[in-house]
Amino acid sequence: MICAREKVFGVISTIIVCTFFGVETTASADVILFDFGRGDTGISDLRTTGNWNNVHSLQESTGGGTGGTGVRITDAITDAGVVTTVDLNVTDDFSAVNAGGVLASDVYATSAQRDSFFVTSSDGAQIRLEGLEAGEAYDLTFFGSRAASSPPGRAFQVDIAGQGDVSLDAANNVDQTASIDGVLADSNGFIVLDITAVTDFGYFGVLEIDGDFGVVPEPGSLGLTCAALVCLMIRRF
Repeated sequence: MICAREKVFGVISTIIVCTFFGVETTASADVILFDFGRGDTGISDLRTTGNWNNVHSLQESTGGGTGGTGVRITDAITDAGVVTTVDLNVTDDFSAVNAGGVLASDVYATSAQRDSFFVTSSDGAQIRLEGLEAGEAYDLTFFGSRAASSPPGRAFQVDIAGQGDVSLDAANNVDQTASIDGVLADSNGFIVLDITAVTDFGYFGVLEIDGDFGVVPEPGSLGLTCAALVCLMIRRF
């Protein structure tokens, strides 16, 4: 009887610790979407509604018109609205923001396709994804658009050290994306993206990540868990 009681209390203690300290679980394969650009152009609000992570809402308050170092999204949500452990951190400035993409919604919402952060030939940028599952593989997809009467010189390139690189011409783009699949998060749960202009300018508007993500427990789950455990203890003893 004592042995059984100790086992029950051991299980209960483990559950309580995990619940109180927010130990995350892992979601099945899912999608996280980031929209880069301006929040308010003076014409319309370009933040994308729904289950998107709008990088520019932070950028507007801290960057003063540029995609500055320190711009950060914490606990990004999936396209199903699940809160994850994933953070996005701009660790090296973009040159500025732009709202001159082609008005279209062939791949993503118009508000996401229209705006972007951009880099120049002399000024690259860096993004660090954090809170991923160490050693887990992720598929990354990129989009950018810039309405341009002179198409050349609007492409960006993304490099992930030792794991691949890809470029995309944003000039008058409405439906083309570029991807790097099977990117492994390092031992810290990081993936680092280096973004440069292929020639003159590079317009980076959307980042999509597909894979398994750690999930942040909902606050309400604490009360439900504790209530269930109390009932279990009463019934058992």
